[in-house]
Amino acid sequence: MLGNMILLMREYQKKHKIKKECVTNCQYFYDNFKANCPLNTIKVKAVIGISLNSDRTIIYEGHVVVEVDEKFIFEPSYEVYSTDNIEYFDNIKQFMNKYKLPNKNDMKDIIKEFIDFTKIADTINNGGLHITDNEYYNNQADYVEEKIKPFL
Repeated sequence: MLGNMILLMREYQKKHKIKKECVTNCQYFYDNFKANCPLNTIKVKAVIGISLNSDRTIIYEGHVVVEVDEKFIFEPSYEVYSTDNIEYFDNIKQFMNKYKLPNKNDMKDIIKEFIDFTKIADTINNGGLHITDNEYYNNQADYVEEKIKPFL
C-alpha cells in the first residue's frame, strides 16, 4: 500500500507541477507510514542531493527524505525523484569530501540550509507537525486516498 501511496503522491505532484514541497511531502508520507506500519521505524532525514549531468549540476541543499528501518530511503517528491543521477549525502562532511565548491559563500549557504532542514526533520521525528502548505497537504491527501480506496 505504501508503495502505491508514494507513486500516487508523485503522480499528483507531476500532474499539478508541484515543486519545493519536500517538507510537506515527507510529513504526509511520514504520517501515513506511522499510522499503517507501526512496527517499522521511520524518520525524516535532512540530506544534500546532487545531480551531475553533462550540461548542468543541481544541488538540493535544503531537502528532506524519509528513511525506513535505517536502510531504505524514500523520495516522496516528484521534482527530485525525476532528477537524473541524484546522489544523497546525510552529512556535510561527506558532501564536502566528494565535492569541492569553488565559492565559499555557496558552501556557507549549503551548510545553513542543511542545518535548517535538519531542525525541520527533528521536529517531524519528535511528533511535531511541519506542513509548509496546508491546502497542498490536504489536496494531495484527498487525491491519494481517493485513488487508493479501491485497493483497501
